[in-house]
Amino acid sequence: MSFIYSRRWSHPPDPLTSQLRQELFTQPFDSIDFLSHRNSISPRDNFHPKTWFLNTINWVLVNVWIPYLRTSSLVDRAEAWTWNLIQREDENTEYANLGPVNGPMNFLACYIQEGSNSYSVRRHRERMDDFLWVKAEGMLMNGTNGVQNWDTSFLIQAVVEAGLAQEHKWRPMLIKAL
Repeated sequence: MSFIYSRRWSHPPDPLTSQLRQELFTQPFDSIDFLSHRNSISPRDNFHPKTWFLNTINWVLVNVWIPYLRTSSLVDRAEAWTWNLIQREDENTEYANLGPVNGPMNFLACYIQEGSNSYSVRRHRERMDDFLWVKAEGMLMNGTNGVQNWDTSFLIQAVVEAGLAQEHKWRPMLIKAL
């Protein structure tokens, strides 16, 4: 998300985006002052209200740091570092990524960085269906690509932390986990 935001990328308006804007927003899109909603949050969802200190820091970042103090060399280094992280995750997961949030984000970052016909964009397109499934309620999306990996890694960590990894009787289980 930081890579996409840093690039200030935006899809050019077309009939589909116009239709989506009409469907998603309760007032005309062009009339919305998005900056005034930077801290808007429903009271029901505001479990940890922002302190005056955090609001002050955010104001300084948005109104002083970004427009006046952030250097282009720092932006270039941060984008390069973030792009490298995206590439590593894509390579390590065969473009499936770890979940249905960063998968599409990485897909979009690849689209921005490498273009619509790049290998990475083609691979992401192929893998998008991995998270989708259909049942009686309609099409749904998984929260992850399987918790078995997480559960297994937590089990291994618990065995190691408990000092059991060197005991012979746990070796077959640890080999299976590996």
